[in-house]
Amino acid sequence: YKGYFPDTAIGIKEKFCFVRIDVDLYSPTVAALEFFHSLMVHGGCIVVHDYFGESYKGIRRAVAEYLENHLELSKIPIGDMLSIAIVGY
Repeated sequence: YKGYFPDTAIGIKEKFCFVRIDVDLYSPTVAALEFFHSLMVHGGCIVVHDYFGESYKGIRRAVAEYLENHLELSKIPIGDMLSIAIVGY
């Protein structure tokens, strides 16, 4: 789905076991995390790209705020030096 999130998510109702978010901006990252939260299956994982990128500090802030509101979740670096996995759904 190409475009600006969350506009591109209209009509999506499926459940997901894996989601990869790579939107480069704070606001669409926040929107994507919250949008997919209720659509994740038990044991699912969301990977957020650019979390460790120096030019993408808004991504780190979006993930921190999301995790503050969802204390049951954890983050795990995945080893690519850029991305973080969010688990615990």
